Amino acid sequence: MASQFQKYWAIRLGLLLAASCSVAGCQGTQVKPIAPLLSAASQGEDLAPIQLDRVVFNLERGQLVGHYPSGNFQLCGPSFTPTPIHWASGRFTAGDEELMDIFYREMRDGKYNVIGDPNALFGNYVDAERDAEYLIAGRVDALSMDVCNEVTINGRRIGTQYGSASATITWQIFSTLDRKVVLETQTMGSAELTDGIADGEVALIFRAFAAATRNLAADQRFHDVLLRKRNSQNTA
Repeated sequence: MASQFQKYWAIRLGLLLAASCSVAGCQGTQVKPIAPLLSAASQGEDLAPIQLDRVVFNLERGQLVGHYPSGNFQLCGPSFTPTPIHWASGRFTAGDEELMDIFYREMRDGKYNVIGDPNALFGNYVDAERDAEYLIAGRVDALSMDVCNEVTINGRRIGTQYGSASATITWQIFSTLDRKVVLETQTMGSAELTDGIADGEVALIFRAFAAATRNLAADQRFHDVLLRKRNSQNTA
């Protein structure tokens, strides 16, 4: 059963099923897989603490972001032609805890010094004792989806989806000490669901975001900005 959180995001992200599609708009979507990269960070490095500040979906209302493929033979929707998916919410800033949690886990797994442990019940008190030296913001500039909206043999929708998605995210790294953006970089990430789940479109977006975050951890310039360089002359 879909959680209230998933239902909220299904509405908030605004993936709108079009009533019809033109010949030019019914060719389907080919989502290219993006290779996951290894983190540029190493265990034990002295890296400045970071925290995700915001994620902005920079998509226009009505922008084509993908398709529901056709095919009663694959039990993917009642239509015999691909149905376009349009972005219905326009541009907005997502301050949801789920994105914060995803960012934390991917950066922690990449051996970065990240603030905001979602598993710490008193995390706010612990993190209050240390400040993020760099704030990270992500801007989702492109989204591509190919989603099977599962139906029964009689064409009745059963409320589950699977498929693939990719996202292109521009990241800005803001120094709280220098009060300026010190780096802008871009990563891509893709995800795939092989089994249908409730609100599969939303899950695919989150997983593509996670993959793009993982590839940010592999960005050498990002790593080098955060690395605190030890001054060998001051060591005795």
